[in-house]
Amino acid sequence: GNAWNSYATDGSRVYEAKGVLNMEIAEGPLDDGGIQFTTLSTKENILKGDFDVQVNFQLNPEFHAKGHTNVWLWVLRARDEPHKEDWIRIGIADKGYRSWEGHHGPPGNYWTEYGSSPTDDLEGKLRIKRVGNLITTYYWDHGWVQHAQWESVLISPSDDLAIYLNAFNYEPEFSPFWVKWDNLISY
Repeated sequence: GNAWNSYATDGSRVYEAKGVLNMEIAEGPLDDGGIQFTTLSTKENILKGDFDVQVNFQLNPEFHAKGHTNVWLWVLRARDEPHKEDWIRIGIADKGYRSWEGHHGPPGNYWTEYGSSPTDDLEGKLRIKRVGNLITTYYWDHGWVQHAQWESVLISPSDDLAIYLNAFNYEPEFSPFWVKWDNLISY
């Protein structure tokens, strides 16, 4: 069976066509909504120990004209415990930036590491890798380019982690957009 779970809000939709995951995001604002495609509620696609997750993406041509539209590859803690809001993500966000973030700690008592660099990419590859406690994010530019690297003390190699693909639009009156995800690899 299908080990992935998905949901779409406010007229957005997620579907597979010819082996490609399509996310169509409705007009904003969705306020932290959109589409989430995740392994979170299953045990079949859980990451443990060291890992390397990669995915290809393609965005519609008007994507960078929008202000607060985001597409992300996430890896996050898979079990519902006090640090369940620990996550790492890399994506294209907020009008032409390639961004990464690391969020650590329980609700109300957390800290975030983040950074970004300008881009006009409409297609490419995103990657998150962990070796021990060292997290590294990458993007593709004729080869893998390291975007950020840091030690994660709260997401340990013994934690169960899940893969999460996300797209959302949280700015009012923006027209719909889409993203296509393909060739998801995890090992």
